[in-house]
Amino acid sequence: MKRTNMWAGMSLCLIANVAAADIIGVSGAGQLVSPPMSLDAGALDSATTVFGINERQDIALPYNLSVDWTEHGMLGDTASLRGNLIPAGTRISSHLIHMDTDTDIQMLIEASFTFDRPILGIIVTRENLLASDVDLGFATTLYSLNEWRGVELDALDRVSVDLESNSVWVRLQQTTEVDEIRVITGIVPAPGSLALLGGAGILGGRRRRR
Repeated sequence: MKRTNMWAGMSLCLIANVAAADIIGVSGAGQLVSPPMSLDAGALDSATTVFGINERQDIALPYNLSVDWTEHGMLGDTASLRGNLIPAGTRISSHLIHMDTDTDIQMLIEASFTFDRPILGIIVTRENLLASDVDLGFATTLYSLNEWRGVELDALDRVSVDLESNSVWVRLQQTTEVDEIRVITGIVPAPGSLALLGGAGILGGRRRRR
């Protein structure tokens, strides 16, 4: 019985690891932080940093989610956006890239964020950010209603998605507004975890038959 419980416990741990989705790499001016109490204008501001935040994890979408981009490549202007839907019921995790500056010196800041799960789509427009805050945002975080929330692709802001490396690169211009990108990743277990989980089940089964 003790051996059976040991394998059952290991299986549960592996399943938990499969469900977790994280930002696993940050470069440039990026910094990973825990979800703050507020992301309203001025609450998490920096003239030098783009913040990465893990939001809701391993949830089934309650509706078809509108995203602004699902492809590999660069978003150069608003006209390049190709909206799409992620179907209801899809298991996803949400992450937010956030920059908020209060400076008259408008420099460009670059950062890159890498995720441990495949990118299903990103949201860069205020309309779709607001629409997804309740279900995808962190439950105890206050989100901005700023008029210019999102990214200004028709100015100097740029976003690039690399589906092969599961990464998002951003170049954002310092302004007094809130620049944000919501990244939606899928729930796909790593092959090594699946192999271990399968082995645990097999060994557990063998012990039970003895």
